[in-house]
Amino acid sequence: VNLALSVGIFPYVLKLLQSPIDEYKHVLVGIWAKILSFDSSCQSDLVKDQALPHFINHLTWGLGNTGGKRSERLIGESRYGRKLRPEDDAAEQRTMATFILSVICLNFDTGQNECRRLNLHLKCGELLGMMQTNNDDVCEQNQMWLCICLGRMCEGNAQSQRDCYAKNIHFRLFACLEDKCPAVRASAAYAIGLCIGLPSSYDEIGYSSMQTSSRRNFSSAPANPPPRQYQQQQGYPIGHMPEMMNDSRTRSRDYPIIYEDRHIIQSDVLAVQKLADGFDDASPSVRCEICLAIGCAVKKYLSAFAAVAHQMSRSCDTDSSTTSSFHMPLAFDEEKAVILRSVWSKLSDLRQYDAHPKVASVANSVVCYVNEHIFGIEQENSQQILKASQPTRNVMGSTTGSFDPAVERSQGMSPDEKDDVSRVSLRRNVSEYFSWRAATSVDSNDAVAIDKVSGRDNTLNADHQWQGQPQEIEKNSMHFDSYLKRFASTIPKSSFGAKKHSEFAEENVFSAVLENDPLSEIGAAKVYRMRRNTQYHDHGSKLSKEFEALSPKILEQNKPKPDSHDGFKNESPSPAAAEVEALVLSKKRDLHMKQCALLSSDGVATMTSLLNFHPYEPILAVCDGESCVSIWDYDENVKELSFHNGNSKTSRMTSMKWINEESESLLMTASDDGNIRIWDKVLQSDGSVNAAGCSLASAFCAGPDIQTVVEGKQGSGLVTEWQQYTGHLVVAGSFPSIKWFDLTTQQCVSKQASKNDSCVTTLTTAWDALTCTPNDVGCSGIGPSIVVAGYGDGSMKVFDCRTKSNDGPSLDTSQKNRRNRRMTSYSEHSSWIVNTFFTGFGGNWEIMSGCVAGDVKFWDLRYPYSVRTIDVQ
Repeated sequence: VNLALSVGIFPYVLKLLQSPIDEYKHVLVGIWAKILSFDSSCQSDLVKDQALPHFINHLTWGLGNTGGKRSERLIGESRYGRKLRPEDDAAEQRTMATFILSVICLNFDTGQNECRRLNLHLKCGELLGMMQTNNDDVCEQNQMWLCICLGRMCEGNAQSQRDCYAKNIHFRLFACLEDKCPAVRASAAYAIGLCIGLPSSYDEIGYSSMQTSSRRNFSSAPANPPPRQYQQQQGYPIGHMPEMMNDSRTRSRDYPIIYEDRHIIQSDVLAVQKLADGFDDASPSVRCEICLAIGCAVKKYLSAFAAVAHQMSRSCDTDSSTTSSFHMPLAFDEEKAVILRSVWSKLSDLRQYDAHPKVASVANSVVCYVNEHIFGIEQENSQQILKASQPTRNVMGSTTGSFDPAVERSQGMSPDEKDDVSRVSLRRNVSEYFSWRAATSVDSNDAVAIDKVSGRDNTLNADHQWQGQPQEIEKNSMHFDSYLKRFASTIPKSSFGAKKHSEFAEENVFSAVLENDPLSEIGAAKVYRMRRNTQYHDHGSKLSKEFEALSPKILEQNKPKPDSHDGFKNESPSPAAAEVEALVLSKKRDLHMKQCALLSSDGVATMTSLLNFHPYEPILAVCDGESCVSIWDYDENVKELSFHNGNSKTSRMTSMKWINEESESLLMTASDDGNIRIWDKVLQSDGSVNAAGCSLASAFCAGPDIQTVVEGKQGSGLVTEWQQYTGHLVVAGSFPSIKWFDLTTQQCVSKQASKNDSCVTTLTTAWDALTCTPNDVGCSGIGPSIVVAGYGDGSMKVFDCRTKSNDGPSLDTSQKNRRNRRMTSYSEHSSWIVNTFFTGFGGNWEIMSGCVAGDVKFWDLRYPYSVRTIDVQ
């Protein structure tokens, strides 16, 4: 692209857009997508030459005119007589056109206004609605870029935001928040955040400049401030009003100020409520974008969020006799205040308990932003008490027009009482600020700065009783204010659009070719895995045939039967039976195992709690009783890698699984705090351990209502079952439900009540992709949807994830199979079930279960009782 532009091809490509020949247009879209991905500044030339209608019309390339369904005429040929390209190429054409329009709107007011004039937002909303109703024509990339395009069109543009709300485009984005694709859900949250955000020219249209700068010198206050009641209703702290209220620029504004536009407020609050519903999303990127989008609302309605946060913090304070300086704006009625309180509570919980550190960091930044605003206002009020106590240094003096409640409360006090009040108030604010900041900061540099200011420097010591004259207190408060300016929290800006832009520009069109090239790195890794997997599968089949004589069905067939003749039984074994018995004894001797390696962790005080072998590599994953994971090469007896899982010190890991063992292996860990973490890059492409360390691929909370103690005993924590063939992760444990998560879509696809007071201790699927076939799914109940759960009280239950009701375990209740319904609960064990396992060895589809008491039972799910029992103790 760079060479093509350098030789002067740009003007010709620009002129070709005006050509009436339709055959060139799909080629030009691809060319302009490459140009704008390389240099987005070319957006101005496209707008200047009025080329936008070409790309807007191209958004429906390959689609019919009947609600998103392809018309029969278009499937055959277009009106120009040209055959249409394949369906996937048509979706790619629409995606490139959407990308071009999103770049035209990127930080370019003229492009945004031109797109709005051409009703681009209506076209995007229409296409999103078509994709949500027609699953046959869903293109995830196209849907994602439509959301990004809408967000960039509204970014900093007040009129675009109002038009999208007026045309109900935000409801299309709300529907995208529940899409199956995580990228689409994240892009919808990104677009909603930009639609909520403050316009870039908010000073000119009357938005309050106090929203982002709350600490203001009283000497700059207007000479004739508005009355106290108006300040309280609009959400401004008493004595704090923007100078612009008397500015001539705002007297003839076209838009109301932020707390007067009730239609926008209603839409924004609804958007915030819909966003907060996604805090339990299993995708960390979606949760991160939701936090950033809510951060845009916090910036816009800082006074309202500060009033909510201050009210919720004061509700836990026993001493609430002082008058609050924070009031909910009049436009926020009780219904909206309840929504904001709910959102703030969820956001505060997310910053403390979210499993992914990036999500917790973003949520912490939003909470810190509001809390620092509150502390700044309270610290400023304390300074006013101090100034009121010193007539010679009082900025406002004793003149009328001062509406600070702190100053009014100081009326009638003696000078000594005023000094005591100011010292106590300022000391409390500074102490609370530093203790809160040290507890919530996620940046180590901030903690060092706090230490330096509050401890070693001796300028601000939060735990020290303030002594000295008011001049010293004012000096220290100025130091505190300078610290706030230097280390104040800011809400980070979303980089989702920029990240997807770079991915679009760096997309390798030869990736499919490289994957099949054995000389490339990708192709070599693919060939290695195919050869490795084939070898292990052949070896497993060989072992299965070698020990086939030990299968229950073969043993039953070759069991010697006594013959009767004239009433006498012949108990002497036949030669064939003797041969079978000798073969069985020989195979049992071959099963005796010997130690081949000893793995010793020197200097590790905690015990080993979990072990998991990799199916295809000589790798063993080990978890201790706390938060450490170790990766061993048992062929070399060497610990190759060790890392911390990230769960809290009071929790422990209770489950561990390998995921995608046949391709790029991932390691999944679950802890009894309800969180699941999936680690990537544990193994390299050649199967060796990555000595450089692994990375956190995903993390989410699967059991928010998990209990650490069940029936007076320590619970089982989080128990998991991975189904490689369906991509589902089954989760249960010390909470009253069983959940199925689709890790491809990163969503909970099914949830059923456990209906047992005891905790789930083990899970297994009644299906094995290596031994079962589709013909095995039938009346026996064997299938990938059937899960058997063992409990701490010794009972077992069968669940079917296809059951839509949430009333408990039940299988197929259709008329066809109703007569074959079987018992779904078993209770022959008397103690904690340690493990369950499905086996299809020898042609018998059975569930094995073992409990703490030592008895191992075999179950055929067609019968309400165990078929045999082995006592190992």
